[in-house]
Amino acid sequence: MTSSSLLSASPPGFGAKGSSFKAPPVRWLEEGRDELNLASFPISVSKHYPTERDSQGALKPIVYESSYWDKKSRRWIPQRVTISSSSNEGYPTPADESVLLALICTAKHTNNFTSQKVQFHPQQLFSLLGWNPTSGQNYTRLKASLRRLRDVTLEFDRAWWDVSKRSYLEESVVTGVVSEFRIVKHRKGWEKINSKGQCSIEWTGTFFESLQRGNLKKLDLQVLFSFDSPSKQRAYRYLDKRFNALRRKNAPLELEVDLHEFAHAHIGLAVVKNVAELKRRLRPIIEDFERRGILDSMSLAERYSRVRKQGKVVPGLWRIRFRQSEKPGRNEQHARSELTTTDPIPPEVLVREFHRLWRKVEDHQPLKAEVQEASSLIEIHGAEKMRKLLPVAVTVLKAQWPKAATFSAVKLYLS
Repeated sequence: MTSSSLLSASPPGFGAKGSSFKAPPVRWLEEGRDELNLASFPISVSKHYPTERDSQGALKPIVYESSYWDKKSRRWIPQRVTISSSSNEGYPTPADESVLLALICTAKHTNNFTSQKVQFHPQQLFSLLGWNPTSGQNYTRLKASLRRLRDVTLEFDRAWWDVSKRSYLEESVVTGVVSEFRIVKHRKGWEKINSKGQCSIEWTGTFFESLQRGNLKKLDLQVLFSFDSPSKQRAYRYLDKRFNALRRKNAPLELEVDLHEFAHAHIGLAVVKNVAELKRRLRPIIEDFERRGILDSMSLAERYSRVRKQGKVVPGLWRIRFRQSEKPGRNEQHARSELTTTDPIPPEVLVREFHRLWRKVEDHQPLKAEVQEASSLIEIHGAEKMRKLLPVAVTVLKAQWPKAATFSAVKLYLS
C-alpha cells in the first residue's frame, strides 16, 4: 500500500471488494462537536454513582443541581437537571456519552445537521470510538448504548442554554436525545453491508433543533478519548466549554466555580460532603490536566478558597479556581514541536510520538530496533507523509489490533 493511498484508505480487510466501509479521516476526531447543554451537565451515571429503584422496580431520577450568576438581577439562579429512564438496563453510562459524541461527529461530517436522521456504518462508528471494528460483541454493545440513549429523558430547569438568546431559558425543557434507531447486521458479517443507509439513528425534535441552531462547540475527540477515566472526560468537556466562552469574549482564561457544583453537577461524581475527600478525588484529574498543559499549576491555597459572607466563613462552602495554560505540557510540547517543525524527522522523535499517541507516555526511550524501523519508514515515505500517516495508523491499529502497542505494528501496517 502506498503512502498516498493510505491517507484515505480503509483499515486492512475493511475496504475489500464488497465492502462500503472506510475508516473515517482523522480530521473527524480532531474536528468533533459537543452540544453545549451536554457539555455542561452529564446525562450518564458512572458505576460508582449510587442509583435506587422504587417499589415497582423503576429507576428513581438522578438530580444534578448547580447555579449561574445572572447579571441583570445580580443574583445566583439555581439550576436543576433531572435524568430519568424507562430502560431496564439502567441509565446511560459514560461510554454511552462517547457513542453520542461519535454520532454527533458523524452527523457533522456527513450531513452537517441538515437531516434529523443520521446514517452510518457501524464499523466506522467503532473506529471513531477506538473499538474493535470486527468484534461482534461491539455490535451488541452499540445496540445496548442506543437503547439507553433512546430511553433517557432529560429535564433542564433553568439550565437549557438557548444560543439564539445567548442565555438560559427561564423555563423547564424536557427532551431526549435519540428518538429511534435502526441497526442491521447481515448474517455473513459486517463486510457484506453495502449501504450506509441500513444503520441510522434519529434525533429527538428538541435536541435536533439545538444542533441545527449551532448550539455547539468544537471538541477534539482524540484528546477526549485519550483520558483514562469518565470523570476526566467530563471535566475536560466542561472546562473546555467554559474557557471557549471566555476566549470568545477576549476575557482572561481563568474561572472560579463552586467546588461541590463542579464535582457533582458538572463532572458527575457521587455526592461527598467531606471537602478533604472531595479534593482527594479531584486530585488525579487536576494533576493530569496540569501535566498535559491543559491547566496551569496552582498551589492548594490558590486552587481552593473558602466562601465568605460579610467577612465570615460559610461552613462547607468552597470555590475551586482554574486557569488555562497557554502552553502545552513541557514534554508534550517538545515531542509535538519536533514532529511538526523538524524536517527531516529524527527517527527517535517518530518513535516517541507513536508511544505518546498510543500509550500517553511522554518520555519513552526508543529501542535500537525501533529507531531502525523508523528510519526505514522515513526513507520510504518521506518526512511530510509520516507526519500525516502516523496518527492515522495509530487510530486504525488501536481499533483493529488493540494489543499491538509496538512500533513494529506501524511498519507492518504501512507495508
